[in-house]
Amino acid sequence: MKKLILSIITIIFSFNTYAQFVQYAVVSSEQELFDSLLVDGIREFHAPIKHQNFSKAIHALEQAIELKPNNAIAHYYLGYAYSKQNSLDARQLPAKSKSLCIKANNEMRNVIALDSAFKPKLALSPYSKITAEWGALALMYLYNNDEDSMKWAFEQGRNNGGFSNFMLAYYRLLLDQCSDSTILISSGDDNYWNLLYLQFEEHYRTDVSILDLGLLNTLWYQQFLNDHNILHFQMAPVAENNYYLVPYNDTLINVPIQGSNTSFFWNYQARGSNPFYLRYGDVAIRNILISNEFRRKIFFTKGIASSDLYHLENHLENQIIVNRLNPFGKSELEESKFYNLAEKTLELAPLCNLNSTDEWRILDNIRLSIAARIYHDWTSTNGKENAKKLMQLLNRITPSKTYPYSSPENKLQMDQFRRVIMEDY
Repeated sequence: MKKLILSIITIIFSFNTYAQFVQYAVVSSEQELFDSLLVDGIREFHAPIKHQNFSKAIHALEQAIELKPNNAIAHYYLGYAYSKQNSLDARQLPAKSKSLCIKANNEMRNVIALDSAFKPKLALSPYSKITAEWGALALMYLYNNDEDSMKWAFEQGRNNGGFSNFMLAYYRLLLDQCSDSTILISSGDDNYWNLLYLQFEEHYRTDVSILDLGLLNTLWYQQFLNDHNILHFQMAPVAENNYYLVPYNDTLINVPIQGSNTSFFWNYQARGSNPFYLRYGDVAIRNILISNEFRRKIFFTKGIASSDLYHLENHLENQIIVNRLNPFGKSELEESKFYNLAEKTLELAPLCNLNSTDEWRILDNIRLSIAARIYHDWTSTNGKENAKKLMQLLNRITPSKTYPYSSPENKLQMDQFRRVIMEDY
């Protein structure tokens, strides 16, 4: 009898072990298949542009999500794949598809639902990607003179989590810094789409002419700016490869400054290195600055790469959230104006969604811009007291315990800077 019982127990144990083995094998096989599909989908993003196949990426990522519907990374890349298939680059934006925009939006919403603090693997956080999808669709409708659909697209973006309260408040303040009838040169998705929303959805500061450096490299966008009376300028001529080979590295351009007896001597540089070349946008910026002759003030949004500042960085005045082009040379905003602006800007911090890496980065950039002014004042003969006041303001409104820095590098930089400044007192 004991032998029988032992045999039964052995059989049961063996069966359970086998069942567990089979279950493990199935799970292991499913995980391997998921990993393979995810890698296949992601691979297309890193392929040479001419060989990218986003239909293939979509097929692989949709299958991956069927296996693991709660994987935020797969949803993120699938949303981006829909976006890339919709318009691979700015040249294709006028033909943007509403249905693919909605698909990309839904995937980004899935990412946020699964992981509200998702760290982006590509350019934008899921929050900013929602803004970019609906902003680009709104621009497409505006380009095609369909203002009702444009408003619908902006409203959809806002309702789906884009165009956040922090972003809109930040860009209202940015527009408030601009002089009447300013030409505002913007770069980057967050900058342009939020500014566009404020002008065309809220009708805020419509006197400012806003243009985007990335889109300016397309002729349809240059035509759009002229046709919609946003800014009139001589367009770049059509080129076979969307750029022009030029025989020079740099050239000195004399731009008269209206209202003065002087000129701005601009060291205008080409791109590349033998051969040298200019893009459509480079020609447009050159034409705009020459024809404007500084009649209208020119501002640049923050965060523009030095290669896209056209050798003008030594003529930019730091106004925390925007830079003003000063043809007479480097300048600083008057102390009390800078302090008041710093206080207003830092007070936006409670609106910042720290789960959005892009909003968090903007908050860091605000503090770093103020830190740049602190350093300027601290190293000048009569500015140490003002530097101390600004540092105290920074510590009071955005303490790092409440608003941590978005990267260890930024935290280390600011901690070292703070110690040096405060020890001087």
